[in-house]
Amino acid sequence: MTAPCTVALIDSGVGANTPCHAATRIEFSADGDCAHSPALHDQLGHGDAIARIILTHAPQAALVSAQVFHDTLAASPALIAEGVNWARIQGARLIVLALGVRADRTVLRSACQGALASGCILLAASPARGPDVFPAQYDGVIRAMGDARCGAHDISALMSPRAHFGAPPLAPAILGSDHPLRGASCAAAHVAGRLAALLETAPHLSAHDLKDRLAQTARFHGPERRSV
Repeated sequence: MTAPCTVALIDSGVGANTPCHAATRIEFSADGDCAHSPALHDQLGHGDAIARIILTHAPQAALVSAQVFHDTLAASPALIAEGVNWARIQGARLIVLALGVRADRTVLRSACQGALASGCILLAASPARGPDVFPAQYDGVIRAMGDARCGAHDISALMSPRAHFGAPPLAPAILGSDHPLRGASCAAAHVAGRLAALLETAPHLSAHDLKDRLAQTARFHGPERRSV
C-alpha cells in the first residue's frame, strides 16, 4: 500500500500548472514580523523547476509551497525559518530547501531542529565547492550536491562531510536544455524526489533508514576521483 508523501518546498513558489495542495507567501511586515499572504505564481522559475523534478520521481507527492524568494533568489534566514515552521504545521513529511545561507543563524537552526524533532525529514542543497552553507550543515539534515558522474536516473552515495548524496546537476529531459537550474539545487530536487518516492511506500522511515535505503540504490559510492 502506498500513500502520497506531503512534500514542502521552501523556495520561490510554483507555476500555474504545477499541482499544489497549499501555498503561502512569506515576507516582512512593516513592523518587521513575518507575515503570510496568498502565494503568487513563481516569477523566478526556481521553485517550479524543483517541483517538476520532484514530481517526475514521485508523481503522487502532495506539494505544499512556502514562497520566501520574491524578486531574487535571496531571502532572510528568518523568512526561511518561518517557511520551515509553516511546513511543519502543514504536516509535511519531507521539507526541501534547495538553497543555502552562508552563516549559521539561531532562528534558522531552531526552526530546523523543531521540524526534525517533530519527525520531518529535511533535505538541503550543499554546493560542491566554496564555504559550507546552512541548513545543509545542521545535524540531522540530509545533504545533496551535484555529481557529474550521475546520469538522469543515477544517484551517488557520497557520505562525506559536505554531502550525503550526489545527483545530476542538470535536468534537460524534464526542464529543457536551456533552463538555468543546475548544480546543488538541481541535485537536491532529484534526491528529494527519490526520498518522496521511498516515503510513499514506507512513510515511517527515519532519516537514517532513508539514507540507508537510498544508498542501496546508488550507482556510485564515494566521491568522484578525478584523474590528474
